[in-house]
Formats: sequence, structure tokens, C-alpha cells
Amino acid sequence: MISGNTVSYKISDFLSKSENYIVGELNDPSLQIQAWRNQIKSLQKSLSNKEGHILFEYGIPGLSKVCDVILLLSGKIFVLEYKNGSNEYYLADRNQTLGYALRLKYFHSNSNNKDIIPILIATEAEYIQDPHKKTDDGVYHLVLCNDAQLNSILDSYCNGTEMQYQSWYHEWENGIFKATPGIIKAAKDIWNKQHVDGLVDDNFNIKSTQIRLEAEKTIFNIIKSTKENKRKALIFVTGVPGAGKTLVGLKVSVGAQEYGASLLSGNGPLVEVLSTALKNNLDLQQENLKKEDQEALKSHKGNTKSLDNLKETIAVDSIIRGIYGYKSEIIERLNYNASPDLRNKPGFKFSMKDGMQPCSQHVIIYDEAQRAWSLTKMRQPGRAKKNWQDSNWAFSEPALLLWDMDQLDWGVFICLVGGGQEINEGESGINEWLRTLVEDSDKVDLNNWDVFMAPNLNSSEYQLIDGNNLSISDYINKIAISKPTLLHYDTTLHLTECQRSPLATGLSNFINKLVDGEATADDYAKISHGYTISLTRNIETAKKFLRERQKQLKPLVTDNYIDNSTSVIADDPQNHILRTGILMSSNGLRLRPLGFEIKKVADYLKKTPSWFLDTKEDNVDSSDFLEVALSEFFVQGLEIDLSCVIWDGDFRFDPDTRKWRFFKFNKKSWSEKKEVPETGRTIDSINNKKESNVKTRITQAYMRNAYRVLLTRARLGMVICVPEGSNEDTTRAPEFYDTTYQYLKSLGLKVLKE
Repeated sequence: MISGNTVSYKISDFLSKSENYIVGELNDPSLQIQAWRNQIKSLQKSLSNKEGHILFEYGIPGLSKVCDVILLLSGKIFVLEYKNGSNEYYLADRNQTLGYALRLKYFHSNSNNKDIIPILIATEAEYIQDPHKKTDDGVYHLVLCNDAQLNSILDSYCNGTEMQYQSWYHEWENGIFKATPGIIKAAKDIWNKQHVDGLVDDNFNIKSTQIRLEAEKTIFNIIKSTKENKRKALIFVTGVPGAGKTLVGLKVSVGAQEYGASLLSGNGPLVEVLSTALKNNLDLQQENLKKEDQEALKSHKGNTKSLDNLKETIAVDSIIRGIYGYKSEIIERLNYNASPDLRNKPGFKFSMKDGMQPCSQHVIIYDEAQRAWSLTKMRQPGRAKKNWQDSNWAFSEPALLLWDMDQLDWGVFICLVGGGQEINEGESGINEWLRTLVEDSDKVDLNNWDVFMAPNLNSSEYQLIDGNNLSISDYINKIAISKPTLLHYDTTLHLTECQRSPLATGLSNFINKLVDGEATADDYAKISHGYTISLTRNIETAKKFLRERQKQLKPLVTDNYIDNSTSVIADDPQNHILRTGILMSSNGLRLRPLGFEIKKVADYLKKTPSWFLDTKEDNVDSSDFLEVALSEFFVQGLEIDLSCVIWDGDFRFDPDTRKWRFFKFNKKSWSEKKEVPETGRTIDSINNKKESNVKTRITQAYMRNAYRVLLTRARLGMVICVPEGSNEDTTRAPEFYDTTYQYLKSLGLKVLKE
């Protein structure tokens, strides 16, 4: 049977199938086919006398973790990780295998009461005596063996009992993400142990802290009342950049762990940096663990501390989760294949598949919720075929997430929203969340829901026009007319004060005006006494300025300021080095002559934590090296102390109209993204142009928002570098840059000396 990316068989069926047949079902160009062939040969020998069930490439519910092989035998769960051709049991491989077992124990609803045996198979290694020890949690110490020993290892754990086929595998395979009490406690302990409340110095910006605490209090009160009244709530938390929305989400995730709370994010770099920072701090506390682990291996004894260490690290998975794993789990239980005829019948509602359990998580926080995928984006083909990449697929990402929560007796979905932060094609903005409630009666029961928001959600920076040519205000008005009791306004749900530093207060308002072409010298004067924005046309001058400013501000940070760069973990301020970095638009394709190129997400995602967390002494990928410029996709939701934003010809100021013009580069030239007159000879041609202009306005919004994100990443100040261009290069003509530079200069930005 194939389920998602998992392929599973009754063992007797597995033994009867050819190697080519199984490889064909597993076939994915991104995976190693030869490795599977070796596994299949090994397993068919080892399982020849056994009955049970086998699963390949098993994805742990809700997590982006995939086990090589799961065996369900005699009421036990065997987790097998193969390392073909390896003659060593490397520490990373041991932790990987043990980590899979622990994640099943702590997060898989039908594994909590089962014994789990993790087995690392290094095919060419020497056999190490199995200690046959079990922890209090029911996870055995890691078994280390080669191909030849696997059969006898499996026999020893089945205790000579009759190998009867176990029917419980059907229920087990339908297990869901459900954090156990042990991992919930570990998650809360991590939060307290890491002093995450020290993300910001509460004495440094008391007003910001008070506003944030009020928002958290409001959210917990809504959770309490929603649970008591058996309702569902959709909460929007808005705020200026740097106000602490992610911190609010993290604290709610930890504080509501008993309700299965998790902070979701579709922002891969943010998840990587948050998780890495939390786990790095755990590693610092356990420096001697590796030595003890090696000694335990040599003496053939299990290492309890290794288990404890992994448990703490894995606990981070219950606090922060990537949206992809969560979304995939929902799709496993959603009966989405209803026929069009059935869907068109009055009162039709999408249901769960037979035998599936509803979600166990009653509180979900979605960071950067405005970036959720539209229906069109969900349907787009990708490298690997997914269930939702189909013309009959009916769910946008908000619709899918709200449908899932609607299956519960109560639930609270919290959207953390950045104004004007939609930066990529297919990001639906907040519009889609409300549109789903208003229009998708086949997915959610509007009568069971309440919506909580601050009045600020109606302000201009949240007004992305969607594919229906409607803004969020349009949807709010629709709700106010059709279901006025649904809306609840609460001013505490908008964070008005930047927590990064009082120096940055007012920065977001100035940047909003700047990217709208409405900023004046008076606007900059209001913030310039505390937050300096410098201007240059030379990248080397910008780098020199950043390094000098970094040294100048070190005493300020040491004496008065606790680091919250990346909004994650507070370091000892005595050891903190102010973080500098270079930023660029993802459309800035003609900055290559300056030494900066766009980094693809797939290629650079794993390096992003190094950019934010490592020093230049540790890693040349560190932001402080000033060699790698990150785009808006890597830095959204994160921040540094001092930045340089390099401004390319994609976003150009027009002094005649006092508006911005939008350009994209294609191989040899720039093309302008502008609207066309909605006229024509036929109604169809006019309507086509209207549709084209809606798409153009959305594209322009993404491009404007990219610079909005880039210009609000620095807590203590920034320098903007507008290149001079080149008369010898038609793709970098000076006129592409001059008008932008002159506009910025007219605002009173400090021009650096060369």
C-alpha cells in the first residue's frame, strides 16, 4: 500500500514481490535507488520466517522526518536506518536513528504504549553486542549491527514467541501527531532553561514588553473561553516590524502545550534559525556528552545521557513546526476526492476519511500567516507530485488548515500577521483566511467560529488586492453585513511598539511611506535623532561604515542591551558581537558585478542559520563577513543589528510622477511591470486586460513588499547603497539608479564620505 510518500506491505506480500516491483513503487528521482535495492535484499532474507508489517520511507506525522524502514512485529516497533557500505557507527548516524525512535514515541499517537527498538545497520561494520536495555519511556537503547546479524537481532526481541500476523498495524499506520506529556514537560523546561524571556531586555524597552504581555493575556483568555464554550476562534495578531509577534507566538506555543499547541511557519529560514538557535544552546550545555557517548560505545553499554540529550533537542519539534509536515498530515485524513456532482449538492461538506482520527492540536499559531498559499499556488506542479497539485483540488492553505480545526470540538487558530509582508507569488495575504470563513461553507461551519482582530487590520499596509480584486477590508465588510456577531475587535491584538530598540520607534511608519513614494524630509527628521539611515553609492564604503559602526556601538550593547538578533536566544551581552549583514532584493539580478548573487532557497536554506548565528571567526558564511547578501525570502521574520541594503534597478523612483516603477530582469534586459489601459474592441478583451491588471498589481505589491521587508530588518541602523551603474553596461545604465539615489538623498539621509 502507498500512503503519501510511504510504501507499506504485509510482510508475506513483501516477501513475494520482486526487487524491481518494490523499487518501482518507491521510485523518486531525489532518492537513491541502489540503496533501496540493497535494503530489499537484506530485509527479504531477514524476514523470511516472520509475519507482520513493513513500511518504507515512513514520514513521522507532522514532522519532516522520514525513517528508512519501520517493522511492526509481535506488538513491537522496529526503526531501521541503513548505512550502505559503512564500516563505522558514526555518532551522527546513531543520533539520527535514535532520534527517529524518540520522535515516534513522543509524537506518534499510536506509538506511546509500544516498545520501540531503534536499529542502525552499518552494512560493513563489526557487530557490537546489543545491551537489550529499555528506558522508562519504552525506547530501547540503540542496537548496532550489520546485515548478517539483523535476523538474529529481530528474533531476540520477539523472545521466541510465535510470530503471528498483527492486526494492530492498521490502527498504527493511521496515527497522528500528538505530543506526549513527557515531551510537553521537556518543551517547557527548555523554554525556561534557555531564558528565552531574555530575547529582549525588558528593562530596555518596557513599553514594548507591556504591550506584548497584554496581547498574550488576551490570547490566553480567548483560549480559555473558546474551550469552555466549545467554539472555534480565529485570532489575528498584527504589529509593526520588530514588535515581537514571533515571540508572542513562541510563548503561546509553550504556554498552551497541554492543548497540543505548536508554532507553524511556512518560512523555512525562520524555522531553521529558531530551531538551530534553541538546539545550539542545548549543545553548549552538554559539551562532554560526545566523549561519554564514545566511551559507552566502546564498553558496549547504552548511554542514558544520550537519550536525555536527544529528548531535549527533539522537544523543540513540539514548539516549532514547519507548515509542510502539518499540511501533509491533514491531507492524509481529508477525504478530498468527492465528485463534482456530490460537491454541488446543497449542504455538502468535506469529511474525514473513514477510520482517521481528527487532529490532536487544539491551539495552532501560524507565523507570517499572510504568506499562506492561495488555491492557485497549491495546484501548481512541483518537483514531486503531491495530492494538491491537481486541477480538482479545492483547498487553499487557509481553507485546509481551518477545515482541519473545524473537525474538533473546540480550537483556536492564531495568525501572526506582518503588514505588507507578502513577497512571493501565490501568497494569499490575510484575505484568504476571511474569504474561507465567509464563502467556503463546504469546508468550515461559520456558525461555530469567532474572529478576533485589532481595528488596525483595516489599515493600508494590510490591503493586498487578491485574485478576486478584493482587499481584506472588502472581506471584513462582507462579514460585518452577513454575520456581524462573528467579529470581535480588541486593540491589544496589535503590537504598536518596536521591541528591537526605542531607537527604531517610528521606523516602520517611515518605511511604509518610503516604499509608497510618499516619504518626505520631515518624515525622516522624526526618526533621525535616534535611528540613522546612511546613504552611499559605493559598496566598499558601505562595508567600511558597517565595520566602524559595529565597533562604535559595542559599548552600548555591552552595557545596556541584551542580544535578540534573530529574535531567538539571548546570549551573554559581554560576549555579544553586533551582527552586521548585507541584504538585497530577490529581483536584484544585476548586482553580480558588485559581487552579490541571489541564493536559491534550496541551495542556501541550511546555511541561513550560519549567516545569522555564527561569527566571522567561525564561518565565512557568517553575515559579519559581508560576502553573502540574503534576499527578503531568507530574512523575513528575522533581524540583525546593522544592515546594508543594496538597491538594484528593479525598484526605481520616478521624480515626475513621484511614484515607484517596477522592473524585472530577463537574461539581457529589464522589462517594466505596469498596468495597461482597460480598453479594447470586445468585452472579452477588456475583461482580459482587467484580469491582467489585477495580476500586475499583485506582482507590484510583492516587489514593493520585498523592499519593505529589507528596510525593516536592522535594529540599530542601516546604510543604503544605490550603485552608480555603468555607462559601459546597458543592463546597469546610471539612469536606472540615479533617480532613486536623488530621492533618498532628498529625504535627508546621511551621505557617507568615500
